[in-house]
Order: sequence, then C-alpha cells, then structure tokens
Amino acid sequence: MQHLRWSNHSGSLAPVDYRNMGSEELGSVYESLLELVPDIDLLARKFGFIGMGDSEGSTAGNARKLTGSYYTPDALVQELIRSALDPVIEQRLAASPAQPVEALLAIRVIDPACGSGHFLLAAARRLAEQLAQLRAPDGAVQPQDYRHALREVIARCIFGVDRNPMAIELARTALWLEGFEEGPP
Repeated sequence: MQHLRWSNHSGSLAPVDYRNMGSEELGSVYESLLELVPDIDLLARKFGFIGMGDSEGSTAGNARKLTGSYYTPDALVQELIRSALDPVIEQRLAASPAQPVEALLAIRVIDPACGSGHFLLAAARRLAEQLAQLRAPDGAVQPQDYRHALREVIARCIFGVDRNPMAIELARTALWLEGFEEGPP
C-alpha cells in the first residue's frame, strides 16, 4: 500500500499524484501490479512479494507471464493509429463529403485484446480530434468542443474485448475518465 501512495524520488518520498495521472496510466499501474507475486505468511503475520530484492526478480512465475498478458508500448500504439486508423478516417471522409460527421461517427474501432485500453484511448482521441475539427466553424477547436466530441466518439465508435475481467474494468474506467464531460451523467 505504501508503494501505491508514495513514490521514491532521489531518496525522498513524495505522494503519488493520482489527480494529474493520465487515464492510460491506470494500465501501467495495473501492469506493474501484475509483476508482483504476493507472499503471505499467516503464522508470522507477514506480507510481501516473491522476488522483491533478490537476483531472480519479481517476474518469476507471475500472473502476467503465466497468462501471456503483454501491453502495447505507446510508440507502437501511435504507429498503429497512423498506419491503420488514419487511412480509414481519410477514406470515410472522402467517400462522404456531404455528411462528414456521420461518416466519422460510423467508424467502429474494435480491439479484440484491449487490455487496459491503451489503443482504444488513442483511437478515441484521434477520432475526437477529427470530429471536433469538422464541427469547428472557424477551425478553432475549443477544449469543451473536443471533450464533447471525445465523449461522443467513446460512446459510439469504441469497442474492446479481453479475456481478463480486471483489464476490461480498467479499460472501461480509463475510457470513462477520458470521456468525462461536465453536465451529462
């Protein structure tokens, strides 16, 4: 619990700033927790983690390795967005110049192994940028317009599946946090 609350910066403890944490960082926290294997000694009333501080490392036999849970680095996510989603956006907009907003909102992004939703968040952001730009009368997108577009994109265009129920909950939470807009429930 101490490691979830405090971070060690050059020998001094500083509180972890969850308020300013990006929503995709929830997945990083979860991924880090998967690295740990609990070690409970009821008789000694002690709790720890196997491999912490020894030469074997904390990943020996952990849930992440045993279940094949691997998370996509941001650089690869951005490349996937650039090479897979951007061409679809361009094609849909070119095919429907009379109704570009509806063409954009008709795009469905489905991640069949979404984990904590890193790719889905990036896809939602890219689609929301395009949607807000299309709706901006003078090309100047206001932050509230982007937030509204992001919420709409998440509600209509973004879908994810995963074998791990906890990962699904993290993806759902990350998307909910990202799509929060003051006013609507």
